[in-house]
Amino acid sequence: MARQIEVEFPKAISLAAKNYELLITNRHGGLIKELGKEKLPEKNIYNGAILQILDGAIKNCPEMVPDEDKKKFLKTVEQLNQKK
Repeated sequence: MARQIEVEFPKAISLAAKNYELLITNRHGGLIKELGKEKLPEKNIYNGAILQILDGAIKNCPEMVPDEDKKKFLKTVEQLNQKK
């Protein structure tokens, strides 16, 4: 939505990820049920949010995501999959 009103991509994704991180931290104490009972550091929540938001943006409005960010996302996902 931010991109539709011409907010630069880095600002738009950073704001969305920060809001997500604050929600998880403040409302849920940094806990994500699917990941167990260990509180996640805010940085990890933020970084995870970036990946989730990028994934959704690429699937739902790919024309709003810069090509460079798409490439970085795919490379990061590939690296994460290799660690499994």
